[in-house]
Amino acid sequence: MTVEGRPAKPGDPEASLRENLAAQVSAAQSELSANLIELRSQGGDPALIGQADAQLGALLALKSQIERAGSGALATMGTRVAACVATATTLAQHAQAASSGVAARAATELGSASEAARAKVTSFVTDFYERKIFDPYLEFSSEAEKEAYREREAARRKAIEEAQALRTPQGDLRAANLAIEQLEDAGTHGADRSPEYGSMLNGMKQSRQSLAAQLQQHSQSRGEPAPHSEADPIGADAPKGSAVGFPPDVIAALGRVQVAEALHADHGLAPSRSPGPAPTRAI
Repeated sequence: MTVEGRPAKPGDPEASLRENLAAQVSAAQSELSANLIELRSQGGDPALIGQADAQLGALLALKSQIERAGSGALATMGTRVAACVATATTLAQHAQAASSGVAARAATELGSASEAARAKVTSFVTDFYERKIFDPYLEFSSEAEKEAYREREAARRKAIEEAQALRTPQGDLRAANLAIEQLEDAGTHGADRSPEYGSMLNGMKQSRQSLAAQLQQHSQSRGEPAPHSEADPIGADAPKGSAVGFPPDVIAALGRVQVAEALHADHGLAPSRSPGPAPTRAI
């Protein structure tokens, strides 16, 4: 290191003082920078972020002055360094506390969104699978089509139960995706004529959207990829009706469904949808 064009001598008290002051500033820089990065990732207070940025700039300028200062100026810089480091340390502590507060609020909001989505899916399972409120509205063009639908219905119920058993926000999002997919499947066979269909579908989509948004924020703050939140939980790259990501027995069931539907297509069969009152025949 040079001072005013002269090399610093080893063991020189001036060099030792310069090194000590620079080390104090560097340590304060590192601490403040680390907490600032965390605060930014959490979407923290812009005013506090601005103050921390300004203080980092002040530390950088002070370090540069230490490196260039002559012996006389260097001897008087101790007080300035101490004050600047103290300010940086205080800001680092505030940034750390703010980051913790943001993270705690985010965790609470994610938990609430997850619970809301879980409640919607649980209510759906009761109404759809146990009370069978949409069965009177269902119509099929053949017994084979009906059987294929029932197999999809059963496969999704099993997958919903397994997703909810995870008891995680990701599991609740998957369960919501599956429930919406099943409800829309039923809608193509006449369930959408029920007066309860629209409100149930909209409510489930809203709760899923809220949970997906909270999960996306959570993932971004941790540098993780956002979870898939489309209505089809199988994946955007998979063919419609494929079973990627399902348990083996569910895959087998869905495989039988696809074969049955392919046979329907070959014979020109399509779901019959007639407007008017709901059918009264048993399904």
